[in-house]
Amino acid sequence: MSTTITSHSARDEYFYLLENLDKVERALRKSEDFEDTIGEVLDTLLSIFESDRAWLLYPCDPATPTWSVPMERTREGYPGALQRGKEIPTQPDVRNVFEAALNSEDPVSYDSASKRQVPNYVAKQYDVKSQITTAIIPKIGKPWLLGMHQCSHERIWTPKDKQLFQEVGRRLADALNTLLALRHLKESEEKYRLLVENQTDLVVKVDLEGRFHFVSHSYCEMFGKEEGELLGQQFMPMVHEGDREQTAKAMEALWVPPHTAYMEQRAMTKDGWRWLAWVDTAVLDEGGEVQSIIGVGRDITAQKEAEEEQRKLQDKLLQAEKLESIGRLAGGVAHDFNNMLGAILGYSELALSEVKPGTKLHQHLLQIHKASERSIDLTRQLLGFARKQTFSPKPLKVNDTIQGGLKILTRLIGEEIELIWAPGSDNWQVRADPGQIDQIMANLLINGRDAINGIGKIIISTEGVDLQKGDCRNRPAVKPGQYVCISVKDNGAGIDVETLPHVFDPFYTTKPVGEGTGLGLATVYGIVMQNDGFIEVESEPGAGTTFLVYLPRYLGCDSAEIMVPEKDESYKGQEVIMVVEDDPLILELACNVLTGLGYECLPANKPSEALYIAETHAGPIDLLLTDVVMPEMNGRELSKRFLSLHPGSKCLFMSGYDSDVVAHRGILDQEINFIQKPFSINELANKLREIFSK
Repeated sequence: MSTTITSHSARDEYFYLLENLDKVERALRKSEDFEDTIGEVLDTLLSIFESDRAWLLYPCDPATPTWSVPMERTREGYPGALQRGKEIPTQPDVRNVFEAALNSEDPVSYDSASKRQVPNYVAKQYDVKSQITTAIIPKIGKPWLLGMHQCSHERIWTPKDKQLFQEVGRRLADALNTLLALRHLKESEEKYRLLVENQTDLVVKVDLEGRFHFVSHSYCEMFGKEEGELLGQQFMPMVHEGDREQTAKAMEALWVPPHTAYMEQRAMTKDGWRWLAWVDTAVLDEGGEVQSIIGVGRDITAQKEAEEEQRKLQDKLLQAEKLESIGRLAGGVAHDFNNMLGAILGYSELALSEVKPGTKLHQHLLQIHKASERSIDLTRQLLGFARKQTFSPKPLKVNDTIQGGLKILTRLIGEEIELIWAPGSDNWQVRADPGQIDQIMANLLINGRDAINGIGKIIISTEGVDLQKGDCRNRPAVKPGQYVCISVKDNGAGIDVETLPHVFDPFYTTKPVGEGTGLGLATVYGIVMQNDGFIEVESEPGAGTTFLVYLPRYLGCDSAEIMVPEKDESYKGQEVIMVVEDDPLILELACNVLTGLGYECLPANKPSEALYIAETHAGPIDLLLTDVVMPEMNGRELSKRFLSLHPGSKCLFMSGYDSDVVAHRGILDQEINFIQKPFSINELANKLREIFSK
């Protein structure tokens, strides 16, 4: 009889175990979500064991400084013992609970039967009468602790309770491996999704045919399309036709290690064509073959525009350096060339004065004289382009200067072209040589006349402009400040994009052979730069051309204060002039010219000879005409020593060197008399009259 009872009891316990484990298994299979699954298991434990509280603690580690309860379930009337997820310091008695669970293969009970007392901290804090725990050790991460509390009364945990609780712990340990892996994957996917959807970079995935399998939110936003419109479509039609070949070629690198490729391409976005930079990576299958491509892109339009602007600025700088180099070459040959031209011009003038007009010899000499004058003009154009033309700057009002030359400019361009003068109201001053302003205007109007080639119109206008730092950002070497802008606009043929960068190059011309030297605009460029200004040109084929000359505003004294004495054409020289020139040919010529003009001439071939004559000459010497650059000492030093011997005398400096050399010797000050070689007899005569009339 007892054997039968025992058999029935064992069978009932077995069925009890199977029935309840089936409930736990169903709870474990109910969801793949970690929290949902653990919650179902804890609810099942409360129902099976009729306990007051079931919980899962992490980590079950005696060395941990803190622990928390990620999940907890309680019976009605017994609120949760812990704030979910709160980090709690590990007390010594709790550390003992962790050690006991980890060191035992069976569940550990805390009741009067086991002689283990519920830790004081837990009993007092959470009103626990008894508890049971078991360690859950998954393959991922640290151990967990599964436990139940009995709060309503002290409970003795029976062997049947412990067996069922142990089996639940084993199944939960197996399930945790999957649940934790799924939770980790879900968290990773969520982080990836947030990263992709919220980053500004573009992310796409395409197959080997170039069809979209994934497009990020940022990509859809840039192209103004919904995800559904893009998936399954090929990406290449969205690429600029001019960039498709190089894109395909760059992507060939994806099929060889390291299976990455970089490319830059234009793409048609909702905002028009934009430059995109892509880093592509191949996704390989188990056999190492490319199965798809992931691309990460970025909008580099601003960078491309900045690079293009930088390239243009670099081109301008290289152009300026090239012109500067040619200018140094032009200035280097000017001195000797000017001396030779001066001799040809002077002696031809002397010869013409001695030969009867109308004779063949007179005609031959006249042609020599004309050729020398044309050569002198060419040299001056070269020096003007090189910014080395010697000049005498003075304060002047641009409007008044241009106004004074309008009659000559009108005759220069001819009757078929209407010249419109539209001066600005500012009438600001600049400090410049009036002759150079005339030269600028003449060259620009001749250029406009030739561009019109018939009936047309040229507009000259001026205005004061105040350039800020931002205005100078794209203008190399231009300083902020106030400028007078002279605009010369024609309605001619315009300039094509190939020619436009070369308009200021010396000897560059689109005119037929023999119809232009190619120095007109180069001369304008040189003069403007020499006066610390800058020049710009705006033109399109068929739309005419506008040249904009900017000269710095001068804030010194008014130009009206500078008086130019009237010249007496009947004046005949009678003063004594000492001529100092190291070139014998020029010295002889100068003395012949001065003698012919009525002056008494004292020649000297070098400074020491000049000083000797100055000391020994019995009478006064009214003027010293000296070269600037000579052996022994320069003209400025000679003049100081000469004036110490003849105080009150006047000085006139002459030179064929460029302005840099002359200025270095202190000759180009406004109050110093200077004449540029080569000069004609009339130019020298007028300069002497001007000096002696003061």
